[in-house]
Amino acid sequence: MDRAFVQPMRTMVTRSLLPLLFLALASCAEADAPTDGREAPAATGEGLVLLPAEESLVGPIAEGALERPYYHDFGEVRDGASVSHAFRLENRDPVPVTIQKITAACGCAVPSVRYVGADGVAVEGSPSGRGDVITLPAGVIAELEIRIDTATMTTKNAHKTLTTLVTTDSAARRYITLETHIFVQKLFDLVPSGVNFGRVPLNGEAVGSCTIVQAVGSDLELGEILSAPVGVELEVERADPLGRPSWKLTARITPEAGTQPGRWTGEVVLSTRDGAGTEDEPLVLGLQADLAPDIVTSPPSLILVARDAQSAAQVVVSTLLPGHSFGVRETRFVAQDHAALFDLVCEPTEPATSGRSSSWTLRLTSRTPEAVTEVLRGEVELMLDDPQHESLRVKYVAHPAQRP
Repeated sequence: MDRAFVQPMRTMVTRSLLPLLFLALASCAEADAPTDGREAPAATGEGLVLLPAEESLVGPIAEGALERPYYHDFGEVRDGASVSHAFRLENRDPVPVTIQKITAACGCAVPSVRYVGADGVAVEGSPSGRGDVITLPAGVIAELEIRIDTATMTTKNAHKTLTTLVTTDSAARRYITLETHIFVQKLFDLVPSGVNFGRVPLNGEAVGSCTIVQAVGSDLELGEILSAPVGVELEVERADPLGRPSWKLTARITPEAGTQPGRWTGEVVLSTRDGAGTEDEPLVLGLQADLAPDIVTSPPSLILVARDAQSAAQVVVSTLLPGHSFGVRETRFVAQDHAALFDLVCEPTEPATSGRSSSWTLRLTSRTPEAVTEVLRGEVELMLDDPQHESLRVKYVAHPAQRP
């Protein structure tokens, strides 16, 4: 081919590609710009720059992070512990930089950010997901802390690297990726996670259990019982149905005299040892119970809407004590003037023997519905035929009907 023809042709192709090149560069610039409608600062600085590890606001930084300031290794951490690390960021833009969002790859990792202003006062960022997190003045050094709660992690006894993405409005550096590595060491599997006695009568007792299985990759075994709450008896029995060492812990709770109704919690501490017989950290097992009166009402109160004579409210009064029964000798309104407005009936829910039953149905009806013109509150008292429980009070609320 004639060289005189090739050279003009090259020039023509080059000229035709120039507009396309400019369009491509413009598209890249638009892609790097913030998408929230705000104008990005001029790219005259370096954006947010990660600094080497030093003493931080949340404690010393582990060695070895100088070469990789975006990375931190928590190493092996016992299951249930919380750990944290603070990354140091310096704003090297000549203008303030806003951290718009911090996205953690795992719900177990909770990020937070702060810096100390010129007045010496710490400025805390807002939780990510509620608008912009924080705006960092030019030249300021901030700390971005990653806190990990190992109890909420699903991956145990395995290496896991968690990434955290920081989104900023800096044109120089819009995204920063942080990495943390952790190995959560789970020593035992608990089924369930503790002992829940459920509802326990104050003058009775209850039994609960928990199976403790040696976790895969662990060599720890249970030892003796180190401590238990007063009123709790324990029994630990060894069994290996899964081919791994396991123990069934059975607990019996007897509430102390004078204990008040409500939520009760406690802990059992068991010693552990490794395969060589060396003592390790003890295993702490949680206990909980809902302490209740011996005789309870379900639902706890009577709620009546006085629409007509058929409108009624009822509750069941029953005993939590095994084999226990009681009689209801009399019912009365504590507020005597309410006796003219309502009728009260109490009948055994189950067949009664000699006038005694383990469960009674208490029914409240409106005698004159039109007389209930406002919300009325009160109590009814049940006189019981029981040497340990002389009476029981049940609250009620009566609402007027919506009438035209």
